[in-house]
Parts: sequence; C-alpha cells; structure tokens
Amino acid sequence: MKILNALNKINLKSKYLKIFIIIFICSLYLVLSLNKISFIDDNHDLGRHLANGKLLFNNPQLLKTNFYSNYFSEHSFVNHHWLTGTIFYSIFKISNYSGLIIFKGLLYLASFLLLFQLSRKKTSFFIASIMSPAILLAFLFRNDIRPEIFSCLFISIFLYILFFAKEKYKKYLWF
Repeated sequence: MKILNALNKINLKSKYLKIFIIIFICSLYLVLSLNKISFIDDNHDLGRHLANGKLLFNNPQLLKTNFYSNYFSEHSFVNHHWLTGTIFYSIFKISNYSGLIIFKGLLYLASFLLLFQLSRKKTSFFIASIMSPAILLAFLFRNDIRPEIFSCLFISIFLYILFFAKEKYKKYLWF
C-alpha cells in the first residue's frame, strides 16, 4: 500500500513527456497488433464472417434460417454474428484484408485509450503508464479479427461511463 501511495504521488510535470509516453504506448501497440492474417493457425472464423456478410447483403432471410446445416436446415436459428459479418464484409469490399487489420487495430486502440483515460483519472498518469503494458498484453492475447473486438470496445465504453457516472450521479446510484 505504501508503494502504491508513493507511485501515486509521482507527478509528471511536462506535458510533452506525457504526450510522448501516450504516443509511444499507442504506437507500440499498433506495431504489435497490425500483423498479417494467418489462416493456418486458429483464425478459421474470418472466412465464415466474410461469407455471412456477403450472403446477408444478398439475402437478409439468412438471419432466420439455419443455412449451414445439412440435416436441420428447417430448424429456426438465430445468427448472433450477423452484424459483425456485415461490417467485416463491408470493410473487406472497400480495402481487402489490410483494411480489416487496420480496423481491428483501431478498435483495440480506442478500447485501450478509454481504459488508459479511466485509469489516469482514477490514479495518476504514472501508474496508468506503468500498468498499460498489462492492458496491451490482454488485448494482444486474442489478436485475431473476430467479433470480440467489438466486445472489448463496448466493455471499455461501459466501464468508462460507469465510473464517471458514479461520480456525477452518485445520489441516484444504489452502490
């Protein structure tokens, strides 16, 4: 606890140093996250998401049918990845795989910046900078182009709103 209090008192005075640290951390993440797509390892779902997006543009009824099943094609089915497929396919049509990689990197970067801003407001810039590699490693653990990139962004937005709403509207909250 004493170490945490001591670290919290460290104040980086220079505005340029703070900007440099943020740019360094963001560029480090972008360099690590903008990797090529490997269809050999475990990224087999991207093709399905792209195919779903393409098929949904042509036939919106696929949202309700079990299209990929040979035996239970009449069974009702809810495609819970339909929006991801259409977004991925739209980006793929415009800019191919490079656009998907950049889109993924930008969504993860937006998630990181929201969490960095939240931790900076709750502790200090120094502690947020020291802890940011842990957040970046968590994002790099699932670094494929998958629907989870939207989950990371929405969870970051949710946490940001939750913590700042708690300060602003404390009298309306039960916790």
